Amino acid sequence: MGRTSLPIAFLLLGVPCLAEDEPGESIEAITRPREDVTLAFMYPGKVVLVAVKEGDAVEAGAVLVQLDDGPDRIQLSRLEAEKEDQLGLQMAQARLDQKRSMLDRLERAVARSAASPAELEEARLEARLAELDVARQGFEHDQAALEYEEARARIERMVLSSPLHGKVEEIFAHVGEAVDRLQKTIRIVSIDELRIDVPVPLGRAAGLVCGGAATVRFPGDDAGVRG
Repeated sequence: MGRTSLPIAFLLLGVPCLAEDEPGESIEAITRPREDVTLAFMYPGKVVLVAVKEGDAVEAGAVLVQLDDGPDRIQLSRLEAEKEDQLGLQMAQARLDQKRSMLDRLERAVARSAASPAELEEARLEARLAELDVARQGFEHDQAALEYEEARARIERMVLSSPLHGKVEEIFAHVGEAVDRLQKTIRIVSIDELRIDVPVPLGRAAGLVCGGAATVRFPGDDAGVRG
């Protein structure tokens, strides 16, 4: 690396400063990506697609790796049918309407002494049970809708997409392999901007002054960079 003018920033007590150069001394620095992300699946499964290779540039949102979601899609279809099915709820509501109609007739009959209080009490119990059945059917319908959304979210999580614009640094899993939950699968780095870490020896920390300069060198670089 040739000698280049480059600002090297430090952070001291929350204030961005530069190190004042000392004759004959330089500070070793390292560079690292602005973002470095290792992705993993939330669920175990078998890898059926690796859409990239190491070194590829990827856009944010690009599909990287996918697990086998065949059985989950079959379950999703079943849950969708249950979610859309209104028959059980409609039948329970029809029975409730019938029991309420019978209860109304018995109440009028009792008022005319044409039916016994025991018959009326039984009709009231049957109407109450019908109300509870409607509530149960509604609850089960809502649960089917929640299970459908859960299954849909699970399928979405069986695909790893790039969270950033960057480069494929490492691939840890390959097609046909089984991966566990949270097992490292692929690593993406963003190098559009590099971060430069310049550790300053504690003995020189007191010499940090805003507007100063320092010569830093990178491993394997004899010339150094002055900023």
